[in-house]
Amino acid sequence: MNLHKLNILLMIIFMMFGCSPVTVTPNAQASPTEISASATPLATMSVTVAPSATLVPDFPEGCINLSEAPLDTLVFNGLLVVEDWNNYNDYFLDLKPNQILDIEEKKQLSWNTLTTNVSTTKVSPNKKFIQAYLRGRNYDILRNVDEIIKTYDTQGQEDWNRGRWLDNERMFFQYWEYPYGDTIIIYNPFTGEQQEIQLELPNPYIVIDGGGKVAWVKADIDPTFKRVLYNDIDERLVLWDLDTQKEIASLPSLTDVTEGTWSPDGKEFAIPSPSRTSDISVASELFVINMDGIVRNLTDFNQKYPFANVDTWPSWSPDGRRIAYWLKISNVANSNPDDLRQWLAITDTTTLDTQIYCLSPNEPPTSGGRIVWSPDSQQLIVNTGVLSEEVKPMLVDFTKLTQTALDTHGLWVTDWMAP
Repeated sequence: MNLHKLNILLMIIFMMFGCSPVTVTPNAQASPTEISASATPLATMSVTVAPSATLVPDFPEGCINLSEAPLDTLVFNGLLVVEDWNNYNDYFLDLKPNQILDIEEKKQLSWNTLTTNVSTTKVSPNKKFIQAYLRGRNYDILRNVDEIIKTYDTQGQEDWNRGRWLDNERMFFQYWEYPYGDTIIIYNPFTGEQQEIQLELPNPYIVIDGGGKVAWVKADIDPTFKRVLYNDIDERLVLWDLDTQKEIASLPSLTDVTEGTWSPDGKEFAIPSPSRTSDISVASELFVINMDGIVRNLTDFNQKYPFANVDTWPSWSPDGRRIAYWLKISNVANSNPDDLRQWLAITDTTTLDTQIYCLSPNEPPTSGGRIVWSPDSQQLIVNTGVLSEEVKPMLVDFTKLTQTALDTHGLWVTDWMAP
């Protein structure tokens, strides 16, 4: 087939499946100083798509198709951490024999009679360790896939909240109640060492519950203890220098620090935020702020589409190279975000290339839920339909462009531990 005929054929296919790009007039780009004095200009975002005959018609421009593939248990490594939302219990899931395991004893449990006392778990950035709280026993365990490393008493820690791994050795917590709500705890579960840091921040945003009991500051700290990200009373996201007691940078719009995530090395923080090209508050882009105060706008969807929104809690790959998130896009400017599907998107933080995949939750208003990366950063698991009656975890291999439905018996995948 000569080149002329090939071009004609491609044009016909393109028109048949409605994949022609929509032309919109980009908004004028504002000056970088409108973000902060230390922010970098908006980068040019490139969207990579591969039109095919199986495109979902309500996506405005096309997406990368994923072919169905069975689970290859011979090459699958590690254990999944899964959660029963009804009973707030966590378990291990070994996909090779398709068995649910108790996290403490790592013994097989029956699908029909799941019982455990492990209520919360947190997996380290390198996916090697898991810290688990055993409800009713007042102690935690620290373990890897093979064995329990340590069991330790948690008495007196019931006022700790918002726990996460700070790095692969230490954990971050914050007190719940006034007057200690501005105090964070750095805890080493391997040694038991504990350090308290009191935050002296100008006009912090204080969260108080309906009864007036709980009072804590919306703040988080980097692993060097030199930088704090926090919300002030105006709900700006501010990067604060603890040594100089000065503001380093801030995001251009009101943003909740609890909706962002740290990179595995703790040097960058990713969060969705309204951009200067967004005309309405629900529209947002993906931002990254590093601890030197450089703010980068990784996406620019709202200059290309009348409406676009990056969902909360973007997920970093363990190697720190890519960020996965759910994306809502519409060619209608006044779209209701609750009526739009969410699409899986992955942005390379170095090249700023964004790939959008033909994978979406099963019903328009359904949230996509958390995105879980494999330890080797080559695959990820998405929980589609997590607000519907049935959770449908999907394993995505974006190097092979395949998707595999996982049988988790209705349990939600929350993390993936390395062997």
